[in-house]
Amino acid sequence: MEDSVSTIRSGFPFVECRPTTLSYVTFSLHDIKLIKDKVNGSVNDVLVGMIFHGLHLYMQEVDPWSNNKSSPQVTALVLLNTRGVTSYKSMEEMREPNSKARWGNQFAFMHIPMPRFDDDNNNKNKNKKVDDPFHFVLQAKKYIKAKRFSFGLHLTGALLEIIRKLRGPQAASGYTLKTLTNSSLAISNIIGPIEQVQLHGHPISGFHFMMLRAPQSLTITILSYMGNVRVAFGAEKDFIDSQLLVSCTEKSFKMLYEAAIADEEDHVYRHEFHAKQT
Repeated sequence: MEDSVSTIRSGFPFVECRPTTLSYVTFSLHDIKLIKDKVNGSVNDVLVGMIFHGLHLYMQEVDPWSNNKSSPQVTALVLLNTRGVTSYKSMEEMREPNSKARWGNQFAFMHIPMPRFDDDNNNKNKNKKVDDPFHFVLQAKKYIKAKRFSFGLHLTGALLEIIRKLRGPQAASGYTLKTLTNSSLAISNIIGPIEQVQLHGHPISGFHFMMLRAPQSLTITILSYMGNVRVAFGAEKDFIDSQLLVSCTEKSFKMLYEAAIADEEDHVYRHEFHAKQT
């Protein structure tokens, strides 16, 4: 099913050929883990939920009347590495017939829908959910958990491999292209080095990656490095306001962090008060 045309999906033919603007924002991994503990989820849950909430804020800014309209269908393709490896493997080990870490790309994607509020007849409850960033994180957590442990996740990779063997790599890439085209955005997350790296003796303070020529108006990549997480945006030029999108994402993170800190302080206060009473 194809997503709706929206303020983050132009629907223009051959959108991958249009110019792209690149921007990024950096967050503390320690702060993200603090939020993660509050929802009893993963760092990925927090990041996807924060991105969804940031997109919601952006769509409200671009189209202030969006709350009075039917919410557009927005689906994110979250790309996953399905290689079951917990340690480094050499090229020779990967090429062995019975290797658990086969040579080549091993990936799949999850279709994660952005929360919609059309079905909520209680306007007061609806507005409360829209303004609550934790609602987006919890919804992302629920969808990711359901998709990640489903048989369909591994079936996707197997299906692509079967198509590649029977009809060739062009047919397999065409299937992937159609899947990307019908969705609103793609999100890719990579765990980077925890220690500083150097390039020809020059320390690298930070870096990010980006998937270019994707048939979407928006691509988001996430990379952790030295205790920080950098979220990069590849946005269709003259259609998506990159700076506004970055600002909305920062606002979403600030709301999540302040709510998590307030909850932590309240928990400490209640714990100290209970200790005094006993």
